[in-house]
Amino acid sequence: MRPAAAGARIAAARLGEFGGGTALAGRLAAEGDRIGLLTAEDVSVRAALQVSLTALDGPSRTMFHLLGVHPGQRPGTDACAALAGLPPPVTRDLLDRLAAVHLVRSVDGRHQMHDLVRLFAAEQAAADPVAATAALERTLTFYRNTAAAADRVLRPAERPNFDTAGSPVRFADLPAALAWLDAEADNLVAAVERAEADHPQLAWQIAAAMYGWLFRRHQRDRWIDLYTRGVRAARQVGDARGEAMLSGRLAIPLSLLGRHDEAAGHCARAYELRVAEGDQLGAATALLNLAAIENNAGRPAEAIRRLTQAEERSRALPDAGHLRALVASNLGEAHQLAGRLDHAVEHYRTALALAETHCGARDMAEILVGLARTHRRAGQPLETLRLGQRAVEQARLAGDVLIEAEAREELGHAHLARRERARALTELSTALETYREKGHRGTAELTSRLAELTRSAPD
Repeated sequence: MRPAAAGARIAAARLGEFGGGTALAGRLAAEGDRIGLLTAEDVSVRAALQVSLTALDGPSRTMFHLLGVHPGQRPGTDACAALAGLPPPVTRDLLDRLAAVHLVRSVDGRHQMHDLVRLFAAEQAAADPVAATAALERTLTFYRNTAAAADRVLRPAERPNFDTAGSPVRFADLPAALAWLDAEADNLVAAVERAEADHPQLAWQIAAAMYGWLFRRHQRDRWIDLYTRGVRAARQVGDARGEAMLSGRLAIPLSLLGRHDEAAGHCARAYELRVAEGDQLGAATALLNLAAIENNAGRPAEAIRRLTQAEERSRALPDAGHLRALVASNLGEAHQLAGRLDHAVEHYRTALALAETHCGARDMAEILVGLARTHRRAGQPLETLRLGQRAVEQARLAGDVLIEAEAREELGHAHLARRERARALTELSTALETYREKGHRGTAELTSRLAELTRSAPD
């Protein structure tokens, strides 16, 4: 009988004894007791697994034990190679041997154990704490370096999060980097959670390396949890630069969720740390983030004050073109909120010119959406259509579905202004579908607008 099947049969036999499935599940939730609990009729999961292991050679048994150290549940082959400290081809061969005796299930380059099998592997690995600790450190380092390499592909115009020794994985282009981050997201989150207590330096660095992915995938709750952990970890090791970086970035999802005062507190802390470190670019970036919070809160005058301070700091800085582009873009948004549309267009045009040289596709898309929105509010639908289509193209290049949806909303409004009702409804409905999926703050307003359009549809 396969070990997983044995575990399932034994668990079924114990349901009555522990008061049903819910009660037994509660007992099993205490992971350290799960193997011991699942024993009935003189048969144990541990014994069944031990039989399977006996048939394996030494390297395969070691690979099995170390899989219990991995923080996530579905590691890829490269991560398993880092875990074992072996080349990927050798690791793949060992994993194939484990799969042959049903200790591992390998699908599409990912390797998963049944929960009970994984617990048994972890128990075995704990017998050699030195080897287990070294394996975990290798794995966490792999995730840090590879995520950092992927993030550099996503954000080539911005400062690196930190210096690394390089990654064993190379990414040909942005889609490849995004695909890796998508596939490894759960493992990366698990790595941060595992590392926070005993490997805090690696914990904050892995969290930092997920920044470009978090921005594009708009997983705000996960972003807040990860960066809260990262801030604690950086503070624990006394890394002021890391704490400042993560504090400033933590403000972004908080503000997008309407928690503006909390966000401002994190930005103020980032600014304080950057100034103390003598990091002028970082201090200017913290001011930019404070201004973005003010824009999100509908306080354009305060945003302009902060942006003016950031602009003044940026003038004396070399290689600050990316920062200046974002300052100009946020000035455009602030003036648009204040109803000064001519000023808004001027700042957005400045931002766009800077972005052509200093920014990636995502920033370009965001600037184009802001400029399209400004022209739409100024009653210029043709220019809105031109800019909105460019924004869609850039958002697709960046892999950012939410900015693409914002661009499509502007296209929809422009088509309405031109009495192109069918095209407008298509664009607005497409935008709303993404808004709902991602929890966009404009969901309720766009839902109401579409309902109104549907009610007023001609017979």
